[in-house]
Amino acid sequence: MEEQLRPIETTDEMFMVKGTKNIKWYGYPFYFSMIYLFSFLTNKITGAPMYITPISWFIDMIIFYVWHVQAHYKINWIPYNESCHNWHNLHHQRFYPAKYFYGSDKAVEWIANYKNEWYLIRHALPLGELKPIESIQNESFGIVMALIVNLIKYFIFKLSFGVIIACVIQGLMVDFIGNYLHLSFHVHEHWLNKFDTYKELKYLHYEHHKEDTKRNYAIFFFGLDKMFETYFRKYDTKTK
Repeated sequence: MEEQLRPIETTDEMFMVKGTKNIKWYGYPFYFSMIYLFSFLTNKITGAPMYITPISWFIDMIIFYVWHVQAHYKINWIPYNESCHNWHNLHHQRFYPAKYFYGSDKAVEWIANYKNEWYLIRHALPLGELKPIESIQNESFGIVMALIVNLIKYFIFKLSFGVIIACVIQGLMVDFIGNYLHLSFHVHEHWLNKFDTYKELKYLHYEHHKEDTKRNYAIFFFGLDKMFETYFRKYDTKTK
């Protein structure tokens, strides 16, 4: 990756990509193939039915979607919602406003310090601005929802401890990939830019950063956005 040394003013024209067919015909088959592979391995190791981990994956998507939605609103009954909401506003308004999607002066100052991919991954949480305890508080609503879901799996659906561990590992892998993709979207000359499907995902996230930010809450699976009518795509399938 090349260093980004100054803020780049972004415009809609920079995100004219081929269209959602990229995700439909390339992205989703890849996601679902990986889920099938993980389900197959879980089945062979634990004996769990093949449908268990796909269902768990979908629940994880719901948890992320709900967590992301609450981060954009002030909801008093949710613990630490205020700090989560405040950080999210900082991310959208100070570090990565739509006008400087690839980083304001503050974000660029941080981006210029990354040495390689592993450095970027290691600092994928809020630009290194959050302390570990603050990071846990920021994500506490999602953590609690995931804990409740796993308790239900164990006590109500009687899933074995091994199966639950497999579901947790899957959730952590999805979270890791999603977190990395999210930060990579805000790096202008990222190595993944050579893939049209990736550019489509980046464009959809750019739309999330525009105006009221109440759209395209997902990082790479927009099924829930379409279901709850928070999906938005301005351009058709033509490109400049």
